[in-house]
Amino acid sequence: MRRPVIGLLLVLMLLGCASPSPPGPNPGRIQPGVGVEEVRLGAERAEVEARLGQPDETETNPFNAKNTLALYHDRGLEISYDGDKVGTVVLHPTLPPWKAYQGSTAEGVWVGSNPDGVKKALGPPAKELLQALIYPGLWIRLDSQGRIESISLGD
Repeated sequence: MRRPVIGLLLVLMLLGCASPSPPGPNPGRIQPGVGVEEVRLGAERAEVEARLGQPDETETNPFNAKNTLALYHDRGLEISYDGDKVGTVVLHPTLPPWKAYQGSTAEGVWVGSNPDGVKKALGPPAKELLQALIYPGLWIRLDSQGRIESISLGD
């Protein structure tokens, strides 16, 4: 009788003490469905470039010439423009040539989180795919090892 109780206590202690992922830096800088502190969804390209400067790199979508990407490697930001307006903001972890985006949601979710930490902070996703956790305004892409590959913000 005593062993099952001790085993149960140990499991409960481990669950209570385990931190699936540490909270991210600068809580509140990522706002699902809105954007990040530096870039809001729907903002004009000129406004973004006035704030962030010229991107390190730009790419045009080969399937849609009106869609371009502005890559800010040192900030961990990838901005997708639909015409001249921000359509999507993608946040990257540290993975050359990227530096990790230094912001998190109000709940502490950021590109350095792990999927269990995301679910603990935000609850169950609206949709869960093999390599993605989808929340309203927030799409978390996972790599083949289950680590966060990027976080996309859109409407």
